[in-house]
Amino acid sequence: MLPEQLKLLPERVKNLRESRGYSQRVLAGMLGVSQQTIAGWERSRTSPDRRMVSKMVGIFGVTSDYLLGISDSRHGEASEKDRAYLEMARTLREYGITPEELEVIMGAHKKFMELTSKH
Repeated sequence: MLPEQLKLLPERVKNLRESRGYSQRVLAGMLGVSQQTIAGWERSRTSPDRRMVSKMVGIFGVTSDYLLGISDSRHGEASEKDRAYLEMARTLREYGITPEELEVIMGAHKKFMELTSKH
């Protein structure tokens, strides 16, 4: 059971997925989760973590507030973080970078930042 403030999330995930013609399996592949995970979200059995919400924001081109049911405006006043994520997602799609490749890039960046901050 989802908290009251997230009651619209399952419906919004399903509607956004279907409006783009994605099956649960296709969306699962884009997010790096199982089809059963997507079904669980859409049936209010479980909810996505912050990382998955951020990925869906980029995939669907909506704000996290809209996806989570906090706002009814899909593209309204997106937070600076949401706008930055959307821009990054668009750029990555242009270069054909997959979510898995992004995880490797982000891991390398984090390691680089750790190493360079020590000197």
